[in-house]
Amino acid sequence: IYIYVSPQDFNRLDQESELYRRRIRFRRYNAKERFLIVVILGTPHERLHVQLYQEYTRQIDRMGLEDAWGSDGATTWRPGGNRGEGDSSGRPRPRPNGRSWPTLIIEAGDLSSLEKLREDIRWWFLESEHYVRNYYRLDRQYTGRDSSIACCH
Repeated sequence: IYIYVSPQDFNRLDQESELYRRRIRFRRYNAKERFLIVVILGTPHERLHVQLYQEYTRQIDRMGLEDAWGSDGATTWRPGGNRGEGDSSGRPRPRPNGRSWPTLIIEAGDLSSLEKLREDIRWWFLESEHYVRNYYRLDRQYTGRDSSIACCH
């Protein structure tokens, strides 16, 4: 987590980040409070959220709705100078009422702080005006095989 990141500094970092796109992700940027959360990507991180997203889409396919679902991947959402980027995301197709927000967000991350989890959930639901309907946060202890999932609807 980086603090005291001005909007100008963030815009510069955002432009330069394209050089490192495969290794870092800007999880969240808050222009008002000037903080930036950066995620360093790796195989365990990617595997964790991709497996859940694949299972989610398999369930959609089994219902015969594969043409009614669109995957957005790690698309970046930029409301009001802020920024959020989930690890996996998706939405109904076509997008209802022309909305651009996904209805599903999956993030791989730390579940040790309940308050931080609540902040992230609040951010997605409020910034999207509750268009995001399902939020999953996955946490795997890298020293073992146990996984935890937090889910909010």
